[in-house]
Amino acid sequence: MKGLLNLPQLTVEKVTEDGGHFIFIVSGDTPPAACCEAPCLVKNGTKRALYLDLPVQGKRVSIWVNRRRWFCKRCQKTIYQDVPHMDKHHGMTERLVRHIEAVSVKEPFTFIARELGVSEGTVRLVFRTYAARALANRNMTTPQWIGIGLVHYGHQLWTAVIDVESKTLLDLLPSRSEEAVTDFLRGLPGKEAIERVTIGMWEPYRKAVKSVLPWASLVVDRFHIAKQANETLECLRSAMAFPVSKHGLIRNGRRMVLRTPERLNPAQRVKLDTWLGSYPQLKAAYEAKERYRAIWESETRAEAEARYAEWERLLPPEMALIFRDLIHATDAWLEEILASVECGYPAQIYVNCVNGLQRLLNRLGHGYSFEVVRAKWLLKCRASGVPSAVC
Repeated sequence: MKGLLNLPQLTVEKVTEDGGHFIFIVSGDTPPAACCEAPCLVKNGTKRALYLDLPVQGKRVSIWVNRRRWFCKRCQKTIYQDVPHMDKHHGMTERLVRHIEAVSVKEPFTFIARELGVSEGTVRLVFRTYAARALANRNMTTPQWIGIGLVHYGHQLWTAVIDVESKTLLDLLPSRSEEAVTDFLRGLPGKEAIERVTIGMWEPYRKAVKSVLPWASLVVDRFHIAKQANETLECLRSAMAFPVSKHGLIRNGRRMVLRTPERLNPAQRVKLDTWLGSYPQLKAAYEAKERYRAIWESETRAEAEARYAEWERLLPPEMALIFRDLIHATDAWLEEILASVECGYPAQIYVNCVNGLQRLLNRLGHGYSFEVVRAKWLLKCRASGVPSAVC
């Protein structure tokens, strides 16, 4: 039983087992901490101190250490024996602290506290200390291509800054305001190396980038283009009063309308054609949306620009009214959208990274402060990058 502890510099005097709990009583032979001259120290009894350790055989472990103490006759101080293997700040073994540091990046604090038999406040304190130490001297290499995107945490909106090429998180900002992004970009070391910035269709992001990085090429990812077109079509579909179809043609109508034709199976295509054939206005809007989406699949910027001008020119007046918000957004962001055609597929990496980070955020749990979430993200991405499964 005494060999279960495996702390070589401590002598196990007694071991008891209380249900699902091991209790060790130990002592050590380490000398006292330095004070005045050794002849000034006199023994002053012992004091038991409680430390927690990693579970053994699935059972929690408590370690009572008989710490010797001395009294210094010169400086009138009480000096305690140093205890090896024990952390001086958290009342637990050093290996338990290292374990909490490692798992707290990935797991919720409440889960760790329940598994190890410590309080959630202790886990938070260990993580906060570890994060401050690990991120204090963080060396951030500024890439040539960054992405700035919006992420959600509960009802809060934050800004994620991403290294698009290496698919890692550069930083997390507590706001999506122009001031927050501007301050970050101004303080970014080596920002002169940035050549391209991918952003969502959010005007404060564009203003911040243009004010700090006027030489960088701005790109709007294709996801936001497709999203705008789909939102327009969905507004029309939901506004129309559809009768309930006994053949099930309307049941999954939203999915079929918003999904690209290439992703529909033959049965879904038949249903979609049957449905759209019954609603001419929706069919015309669907076909206009698909032609609009195909514009940004062009191989060159000039081709995409010409196809968009032709699409807008040939759009019937009633369809122009339906797509007026989409046309207005496209005209306002046309330069940035055309730049995405030049980038090709790599611009999609930005979307995948933002979506991947959003999924990671959703799995973190609720109730964390911005500082904790930011530290978890940065430490997780520093260790392994944004996981390839989501990027």
